[in-house]
Amino acid sequence: MKKTHPAILKFHGVRGSRPIHHTEMTAYGGNSTCLEIDTGMDLTLVIDGGTGLQHLSGRSADHPKHKKIHILVTHTHWDHVLFLPFLKQLTHPHCDIHIHAPEVDGIPFSDLFEMLFAHGRLPIPRPAIKAKLTFHKLIPGQNFLIEGKIRIDTFQVNHQHTTLGYKISHGESSVAVITDASVISNGNHLGKGMPERATEIGKEAFEKEYGDGLIAFLRGVHSLVFDTHFNAKNIKPDWGHATPEIAIDICARAGIKRLFMFHHAPEDNDCKVALKQMHARSLALKFGIEVINAREEDQWPLISA
Repeated sequence: MKKTHPAILKFHGVRGSRPIHHTEMTAYGGNSTCLEIDTGMDLTLVIDGGTGLQHLSGRSADHPKHKKIHILVTHTHWDHVLFLPFLKQLTHPHCDIHIHAPEVDGIPFSDLFEMLFAHGRLPIPRPAIKAKLTFHKLIPGQNFLIEGKIRIDTFQVNHQHTTLGYKISHGESSVAVITDASVISNGNHLGKGMPERATEIGKEAFEKEYGDGLIAFLRGVHSLVFDTHFNAKNIKPDWGHATPEIAIDICARAGIKRLFMFHHAPEDNDCKVALKQMHARSLALKFGIEVINAREEDQWPLISA
């Protein structure tokens, strides 16, 4: 069987909660969540549409590789979808754009997208959207293929509403992306349906079910992009975000060898983000886990596990 070239992971926005701009926060970037997986195919595969999406928006829509775009939305909080309606390719009639997203409280993402244009919320009129636009509803636990070659697996993580983690596999390359997820312990059950499931089978049983399910989902990937918004001293579990300690424990249990610390807090300057990485590397050393701070516009080849 002919081997495919390694896919490339590209970071376009690595900041969490909101975009920021400050002279002490330039090393890692201030745009909110957006990643790209370059598989070498004639399509663009994106995870989330935060302000980092502007890096893709400037590409020429006349290039064959940029005419078809697949966007995986983890959830609908503003920092993850803010730039979606401003994507220039939406105005090109020859572009084919697919948005894959979960529902929010029974409301399809297509309805939420249309609401953005209503009542003068945007300077962009809805008729300006000329691209072929297709919405795909995702259900937690669903797996599917993009263009018959890129496998996408999903897992509902512990964050408000329905928030999905993604595992992307193409040839021998794979990566998991979990942008927002909190520790699930002591009744901290944030996701849609999670409190009900805990009541049904018992709190301890549910937390074990969730933890085991997350590890099973992540096994087999070499690299993990994971939310490390907080640290052990300032964590607010009910905000739905994690720490380097949580991320490293998950990597160790799942056999993951490379951790990208992601969703940097908007309050953390370059020094704080760097110190967090140093601390995480000291913890990860005994497990043989490489720890990297996600940095805007960095690119990394995705090797096999």
